[in-house]
Amino acid sequence: MENLSPQIVHPQTTPLPGSVSGRSKIWLGVLISAALFLIALYGGWRALNQPFRIPTNTHLLISVSPRMALRFLPTEWKQELPNVWRNALETHTSFPILLGAYEQDSSWHFFALLPRWETPTPPPSVMVKHGLAMLIADQPFLTDKMSARYTDAWRMALAHPLSRFSAHVDLTPWGFDPFEAFGSEHVINTTIPFAGMTSPYPLKQSDISLTIPDRAEERTLVERLLREIHVGHWLFADLPDQPTQINIVLDKNFKPLQSEFLFKDLLSPEEIKLLLAQLGLTKRRIIELPDQTLVTEERLQDLSINSSAMIELPPASGYSHLEIQPRGFRLGTLDIPINPRQSSFCPKGAVSLAYFSTKFSTFFFHALNPSLKNIPAIELANHKGKLVFCY
Repeated sequence: MENLSPQIVHPQTTPLPGSVSGRSKIWLGVLISAALFLIALYGGWRALNQPFRIPTNTHLLISVSPRMALRFLPTEWKQELPNVWRNALETHTSFPILLGAYEQDSSWHFFALLPRWETPTPPPSVMVKHGLAMLIADQPFLTDKMSARYTDAWRMALAHPLSRFSAHVDLTPWGFDPFEAFGSEHVINTTIPFAGMTSPYPLKQSDISLTIPDRAEERTLVERLLREIHVGHWLFADLPDQPTQINIVLDKNFKPLQSEFLFKDLLSPEEIKLLLAQLGLTKRRIIELPDQTLVTEERLQDLSINSSAMIELPPASGYSHLEIQPRGFRLGTLDIPINPRQSSFCPKGAVSLAYFSTKFSTFFFHALNPSLKNIPAIELANHKGKLVFCY
């Protein structure tokens, strides 16, 4: 007989048209949340990306996180920063901000772009708000044909994520091409291409120690610097050979106390005579040759000159003493030795090209902005084909 035991049959459930399963609901929620997040992010970015008019002659833009900057800046530097910059940094925000500097009426002025929700204390002289961004400045802008956005700070920071700061520097009025800079500990890297320069002499522990560049454009900058401090610029015009290195010791009034000029090759008698003529130690005599050609003869004033000599100079020369060495000479007060530097601030493998002591660095930057004081010693070097500043 056939078994007729009852069987239970479970009905198959099929979703109704238009209904959504539990898993599909989860994914739909995720997609909606992601879409809302992207919309909010886009809206926030647009609110932060509002353009601000800034001065046409803006020469410096720096992207930096205030929280990081306050951690690595020396205490004395924080007090000497422009008020607007210091107020912006003292918001202590972790977000990057944009610091700017421009020249107006032969003076430097400053501004900053930061998130609107940050409140600088005390309130700045100028405060402009657009969207979620804010501009503060030390005075109203007279010319504002350029534009900048707070989001520029983010773009510059993301370009060099491992750096403490990023900067755009425009020194076109002074004959330099614009360049980018970004800093790590004690080193500021730049995008300035630098020729592979070498010198037979190490840099010295003077207030200024310069390896003279071979390229005419770079040599012009050195000439300009020497003219500013009133030392040795006549060498470039009159000596047939050019010095390889110049070392200068400054007195308390920032005037050259001693200057040393070193050459790659031995000084010839003709170069020594020309040097003495520049210092007023020779007599010039015009001689007419048989063919009626006129030539100038340089005659030493009763001096016995060889490859090494110490000479007391007349007051009219502007120097007290001259020491002639086989490969160079020293001018001024010669009782202070100029010794080679024993260490470098720059990364391993960098070729040091110039050194400026704390005394000269402070003098130089104080001339640009009287509020800048106690600037550290600075070294310039060629690192991987680019110019770096080390301090």
